[in-house]
Amino acid sequence: MRAPSGSIVSRAGFAFHHPIAFWVGCALITAGVLSHGPMFMLGQHTHWQMVGMPMTAEMWIGMAIIPLGLALS
Repeated sequence: MRAPSGSIVSRAGFAFHHPIAFWVGCALITAGVLSHGPMFMLGQHTHWQMVGMPMTAEMWIGMAIIPLGLALS
């Protein structure tokens, strides 16, 4: 399998045209999902229903970086 110019090919045959962007995107998705954790844990007293809870800044930031991470990866 020939790889396009400038890409990295692993033994499995995957080609990463921009490996740094891919890994930064994966890290942003992970950070965005993990940033939902504290607010989710606050929902344990309401039987995990988060309806009506005011969103924290961490939740807003997490929701913003998930699509950014998807676009990069």
